Amino acid sequence: MPKQLDTGTPQGSIISPLLFTIVINDLLSNITSSSALYADDFCFWESGSHIEHLFERCQDSLIKVEKWCTEWGFKLSVS
Repeated sequence: MPKQLDTGTPQGSIISPLLFTIVINDLLSNITSSSALYADDFCFWESGSHIEHLFERCQDSLIKVEKWCTEWGFKLSVS
């Protein structure tokens, strides 16, 4: 049974990867952690010797990613 899309493009669409890359282009500019973006994946990381400080910086970046996703209509699975 066909489903109606609320947002986005159909899975498998030729233009989907390009449009997705354009949309997420500014995602990493919102976080202060070191980060990398490749195709439809991204990651950020911290390094150092004080684990509590590293945890706080990673949590700050996660909050910023969550805020960006909410603003742009991406749904995250918290679990």
